[in-house]
Amino acid sequence: MKLITDQNDFALYFSRSLVPYPRNKLIHAKRHIGIYAYRWEDLVRLSRLEPTPLEREENLEQLRALEYGMKIHCIEIPEAEDLISVDTPQDAERVQRALKKLQR
Repeated sequence: MKLITDQNDFALYFSRSLVPYPRNKLIHAKRHIGIYAYRWEDLVRLSRLEPTPLEREENLEQLRALEYGMKIHCIEIPEAEDLISVDTPQDAERVQRALKKLQR
């Protein structure tokens, strides 16, 4: 997933496509790795909101929050080769195995 942020590191847009378009190659695309923390009332509000056209088009629930005016603060981390995306139970098992290796 790709990410565009504003000058204060708040998300402007998430996409599965390369954004922004590299016309002048002045900006490098940021890769998004999501770990979300919500206030309880924000999570309840988000769960009650209807999915939005952008969310449905990209299949990214973060876009629902943005389209309804919620803010998502992003933190940049150093690039790492060994990051594991967790989208399935099998991915979670891979992470557990990797963590066990680190404990040795």
